[in-house]
Amino acid sequence: MAWLVELFAFGTLWFWIAVSCFGIGELILVALDKPGPSTFLLVVLLAFLEWICHIPILKSIAQHPFYSLLWVLAYFVLGVIWSGIKWALFASFHRRRYLEVREKFYVNKGLDNSESLTEDLKKDWAEFAYGEGGREDISGYDNDEDRYFLLKKPNVTNHKGDITFWMTYWPWSFFWTMFDDPIRRAFKWIYLHIRQVFQKISDRIWQGFEDDLPEDPAKPKKKQKSLGDNLPKDIRNIQIRKD
Repeated sequence: MAWLVELFAFGTLWFWIAVSCFGIGELILVALDKPGPSTFLLVVLLAFLEWICHIPILKSIAQHPFYSLLWVLAYFVLGVIWSGIKWALFASFHRRRYLEVREKFYVNKGLDNSESLTEDLKKDWAEFAYGEGGREDISGYDNDEDRYFLLKKPNVTNHKGDITFWMTYWPWSFFWTMFDDPIRRAFKWIYLHIRQVFQKISDRIWQGFEDDLPEDPAKPKKKQKSLGDNLPKDIRNIQIRKD
């Protein structure tokens, strides 16, 4: 055991390698929204620092309770602030996804984005979003339950676990968001500015063949499902009552 303590003594190369591995592992788990494994790994890290690296964390807390309390309060305050910022980013992300799917629906219907939907079109829009349109990669919704919330504003009540998770692990959540979001936004910005160029390339390659194409190309048909069939089972069973 003594050799292990010596190997991972504070400041040694192996100490920083071990702490870096813990940090990267925690970052990955937070990015994947895994609260259980994240908590377990954090406890293992604290135990590693306390009993293997001989960093007196518990002793320092006992000797300096006031400063320890200040650190805890500061951590909670920063966690609350970050969770508010993260929630705003989360709502904005869902709004962008909603607009992407809606834009595709408008294109399919030959509508202008400024036009308002009639009652009949609203039904078609719901079928499109919950059905085939919502299953496209562009929507970013992986299952029926996620697609059910496509046409709804994010509700805090439905994301209590997410918000608590962002508060608890705000340093890793902050780092991952600052690393991941700008890259995603950069590629989205690039796509928006080059898609017309790509379309012109496609039009040039297909030039002369447009007249041979049918007006409405046949598309493989799938078994049609009603809107209710596309919703999660527990939601389908809810009786909708009209006031």
